[in-house]
Amino acid sequence: MEGGSVNVFIGNDPLVQYTSSRGLSYVEKADADGNKLAQVVFTNNKQSIDLTSGKIYGLISARDDHVGAIMSDLDNWIATLVLEVNKIHSLGRPLDGFTSLTGAFQLADADASLADMSATGLPWQVSNGVFNLHVTDSAGHTVNTQIKVKISIDSNDTTLNDLAAALDAADNITATVDSTNRLRIQADAGFTFSFSAPDNYNDATNVLAVLGINTFFEGYNGTDVKVGTDLLSDPRRLAASANGLAGNGEIAGRIAQLATSGVASLNNVSLTDSFSSLVARLAADSRAAQDNFQAADVVLQTLEAERQSISGVSTDEEAINMIIFQRAFQGAARYVSLIDQMLDEVLSLVE
Repeated sequence: MEGGSVNVFIGNDPLVQYTSSRGLSYVEKADADGNKLAQVVFTNNKQSIDLTSGKIYGLISARDDHVGAIMSDLDNWIATLVLEVNKIHSLGRPLDGFTSLTGAFQLADADASLADMSATGLPWQVSNGVFNLHVTDSAGHTVNTQIKVKISIDSNDTTLNDLAAALDAADNITATVDSTNRLRIQADAGFTFSFSAPDNYNDATNVLAVLGINTFFEGYNGTDVKVGTDLLSDPRRLAASANGLAGNGEIAGRIAQLATSGVASLNNVSLTDSFSSLVARLAADSRAAQDNFQAADVVLQTLEAERQSISGVSTDEEAINMIIFQRAFQGAARYVSLIDQMLDEVLSLVE
């Protein structure tokens, strides 16, 4: 423009016009997973900006297309780890029985089918199957009750209220759904309880793990996962045994096997191999990004050199030209001096 000023546009939207600038800032918006992400907007009206190139676009693309994808995959892996470990641990028996337990996860609707994740708000799908409830008195006598969870068998899927009623039907056990829609199990005075898997482990349900009952981990993804608070305060609550005896480590062995055995939710890939694949993909993406940067930098340097060769000023070349011009001037001056001397000689002869 006249006077050397310019107008700046981002796409079709003006950023700077004449002496007016709309400015750039950002607002925080949550993505589908609830993560807070910065979105670039115009300062004057908070209008979102459609970026297609530039440094900010590159940073946002890296965040959304690479870092975001990796974080999402890592969250999924952690969720699988939590569920698979908790599924085994929840059907193990600690050295001491429980007097009371409350589920870690609250449901949106206690009358909804436990298979309906959208209605219950649970982080995982409850599976069809059974588990054993063991109620033990102070003398060591144990009464066993098998609890069934029906999922996708008929139209009467088990709900949280149904599960609480089935547990409550066992002698010396009180099971309720509290005001926050969490399952609460309480033993009568002088009694304790524990859980175990059925004889055919493949018939076991994961309902206790999904509800957060007798679990090893708390939380369900990378943002909140941690070892259970009860276990940290009392290691005797570690359910390493399948029968409650100190010398039995069957549950601990099953958990250890997750490192090398295929997991159904990971398409029969082990947790270790799945994590290694995630790390390898991250390393490959990082290497590819570095290679792309180096290739782009080479192109940039080549173009810069080409531009300099066409329109730039080379100090070496200009110095050589100055020497050439200086020598030419000296030669011309010498020539004029000789002509002047010759004219003086000719004029002296005439006189």
